[in-house]
Amino acid sequence: MADVAADLKTWSATASNNSPTTATTVGTGLAPNLQEIQKVIRQDLANAATDVASASTTDIGAVASNYCRVTGTTTITALGTVSAGIPKVVRFAGALTVTHNSSSLILPGGASITTAAGDVALLVSEGSGNWRCINYMKAAVDPAGFPPTTAMMFAQTAAPTGWTKSSTHNDKALRVVSGTASSGGATAFTTVFGSGKTVGAHTLSVAETPSHAHPGSTVPVDSTNSGNNTTASRGDGGGAAGNAPLSIASQGGGGSHDHTLSLDLQYVDVIIATKD
Repeated sequence: MADVAADLKTWSATASNNSPTTATTVGTGLAPNLQEIQKVIRQDLANAATDVASASTTDIGAVASNYCRVTGTTTITALGTVSAGIPKVVRFAGALTVTHNSSSLILPGGASITTAAGDVALLVSEGSGNWRCINYMKAAVDPAGFPPTTAMMFAQTAAPTGWTKSSTHNDKALRVVSGTASSGGATAFTTVFGSGKTVGAHTLSVAETPSHAHPGSTVPVDSTNSGNNTTASRGDGGGAAGNAPLSIASQGGGGSHDHTLSLDLQYVDVIIATKD
C-alpha cells in the first residue's frame, strides 16, 4: 500500500510535509509509492478532460486533472478552494456567465464573461478560494485578442463574428479630438452635406452698395425750338440757348438674391461594433 497522497493538489511544496515520513519502513512499500507518484503526476498533469457540472461554486479544484470541461448553463461565481499555484485549463461546453470578482474570481479586463461552446480558460489558484484567469480564448478565435467591450469601426453592414453592432450613432460625421471622447451636434450628416443647399437671401441697402457714379452728358438746344436735327429744346421752359441736363433712366428691381451651393460630399458608410 502506498504512503504517497493520491492527488497532486494535496502535495506540499515543503518536502518534509509529504509522505512517506522518515519513520516509514519502505521495504515492500517502495514499489507502490513510486507507482503512486507516477499515477498522480499522470492524472493531474496529462489526463483527459473531466466533466464538471456548472454551479454557483464550480469546484474545479477538486478535479484530479489539470484539464476539465464545464457543462451546463448555471452562472459561476466561485471555483472552489485549492492550494495556491495549482493551474486549471477549463473548456466550456455551452453558454453561461462567469462573474468577475476583484479578489476571488479575477477575469481579464475586470469584466464578467459570457462563455460559448468551445471557449477555453486558463485559471490559476491564488489560494483561499481565490482564482485568476490569466488567459481566455474564444472558440471563434480573435487573432488580435481585443478585450471585451472594445469599440471599433467596420466598413460593412453586419458586425463580424464575436462583435455586436452598435445603434447608438447613425448618420453622423467623425471628429478627431485630443481630449475626452464624446458626441454632439443636432443635424444629421446627410442633411448638412447634400445637393442644392441655398444660403439665405439678402437685399442690399444703399449703404451696402459700392460707391459709384453715373456719368452723363448734355446736348445743345436753341431758343427757337426750330426742330434742327442737331439741337433740342431745353425742355425746362427756358427760352435761351444752352445745354440741357440729360436724364438717366434707373434699372433693377431692388430684389434680393441667393447663392446655391452643392455639398454632396462623397462618403463611405461604416458601423461601430463592440467586442463581445
